[in-house]
Amino acid sequence: AQGHFVHVYVDRATRRPQALPPALRAALAPLAIASA
Repeated sequence: AQGHFVHVYVDRATRRPQALPPALRAALAPLAIASA
């Protein structure tokens, strides 16, 4: 079976999507799998 998910980082005050903070992006980068 295959699947995927998309996680969106949301600003708590505006409830709008926002970019990941650089430190969090760097911490998560090793877990990312390139799209085929």
